Parts: sequence; structure tokens; C-alpha cells
Amino acid sequence: MAKGRKRRASAQADEGYQQNEMTAIARTVRKAIKYIAAALVGLFAYLQLKDFQVGPAIEAVSPDLVRRLTMIAYYWCWVFGTTYDTDIQELAYFTEKGHNQLTGNSFGLMALFGVVMGALLWSSYDDRYFAAALTIFFLFNIGGFVYILWFVAPIIKSSETRYREGRSYFSMAQLEVVAEFMNGEWQRYRFVLGLVLVVLMNAICFSDAIRTSIAQGVADLLKIEPTTLAVRLPTFMFVIFVAALEGWIWIERARVRVALRLLDDLNRKYRLEPRPPAAEKTPVSRSI
Repeated sequence: MAKGRKRRASAQADEGYQQNEMTAIARTVRKAIKYIAAALVGLFAYLQLKDFQVGPAIEAVSPDLVRRLTMIAYYWCWVFGTTYDTDIQELAYFTEKGHNQLTGNSFGLMALFGVVMGALLWSSYDDRYFAAALTIFFLFNIGGFVYILWFVAPIIKSSETRYREGRSYFSMAQLEVVAEFMNGEWQRYRFVLGLVLVVLMNAICFSDAIRTSIAQGVADLLKIEPTTLAVRLPTFMFVIFVAALEGWIWIERARVRVALRLLDDLNRKYRLEPRPPAAEKTPVSRSI
């Protein structure tokens, strides 16, 4: 019996070693795929764009049309994004009836958000008005985010307590995914990036010297007229702002969606249990 247990332990150790070897092999293969794919993408982009003239394309673009189309995309990103965020929080959080209800301040903030968004849409015809409205809107966005975190903090805590007491460990895992999405470090980095872009956009819109110097430097690289680029700089900055911030948050939303769906599928087939705490080794006293 003892020999049989030793053979099984040895086999399990060998099996674990093979699994670790497979992990190392898989990581090497994934890195190779990424490097080869990146090289092919770069080669494809070079072959397709080597004869492309950036200057005429920029000159042919209507900044007013681009800004309006970007505003439409930004608006719908907000509509669908806030709806999605509400849906996943509804899935993950638990609160009893009569607790954590929406207050007048909550409805007031939502109404104020609509007013600020309306001002942003209205001011799109003028660079300076638009930059100022975008600044106010983004600062309101940060303030609203802080308020949401304050509002859901007790809900997250009570939900975790209820799931733990009810041994609903899949629900706890979903709660952790959503809580990390709402309050992760990436949110702060994203807001810092947004502030940098907003400050740069205001500098371009309110300082002719800064706009001219940036346009001159970029125009030298793209070989186009600086005056042509200077007119389009505020619009291009807004496009970069929307693409960077909304692209970032939608990538995170996609990750959350995949994680929640995976946990939901696993919940239908398996039971999740926490790992027992590691047994503490007690020192062995030797008597002499």
C-alpha cells in the first residue's frame, strides 16, 4: 500500500512537471505568434500605405463633417456604454428592498449630465466653445464616476457578505469582476490620459502660438501646408480623445462580458468552492 501511494505521488509529480513544461511551451508559441503577426501587420501596412499621400487626404477632409460624425459616435458610445454598465451591475450586485435607493441627488446628476451633453452638442460649431464644453463635460464625467463609486461601495460590501454567507461563490466571482471594472486602476489611468488630451486641446484652441507650432511640426513630417493642418487640429484632437478613451473602456467592457459569460456557463455545470487554507506546520519539539 505504501509503495502504491508512492508510485501515485511520483506519477502526480511527473504529471505536474509535464503540465508546467506544456505551459512554458505554450507561452513560447504564443509569443512567436504575436511577433510574427505584428511583423506581418507592419509589412502589410507598409505595402498598402507606402504610396498613400497623407497631405491631400487631410486637405480633402471636412473638419466640420469629421467633428459631427465623431460627436454622433461619442454620443452613442455613451448611451450604449452607460446602459451596459448598468446591466452588469444589476447582474452582480444584490440589495434588499428599501436599501440603497436612488435619491434626488442621483436624479439631479443625471439631469445635469443631459444638460452638459446638450451644451457639448450645441457648441460643436466653434473650436473654443467646444473645447470649453468638452472640459466641463469631462470634469463632470469624473465627478459622476466618483459619486457612483461612493453610491455602490456599500452595495458591493453587502453583496459580498450575502454571497459569502449563502456560499454563492460564482456570484462572488462575478462581483469581483464587476468591482474591478468599476474601481480598477485602469479607470484612473484612463482619466489621467483624458485630462492630458483635454488640456492639450484647450491649449491648441485658445493659444494661436501653440496651435501654429504644433501644426508646423506635424506638417513638416506629413509634408502638408501648416495652415491647412492648423485649421483641423482641434477636430483631430477630439477624434484622438474619443478614440483613445472610448476604445479603452470598450475593450475593458468586452473583457468583462467574456468573463461574466464564462462564469455564467460554468455556474450551470459546476459547483465552485473556495480552497481550504494551507495547513500551518507546527514545530516539532525534541526532548533530549
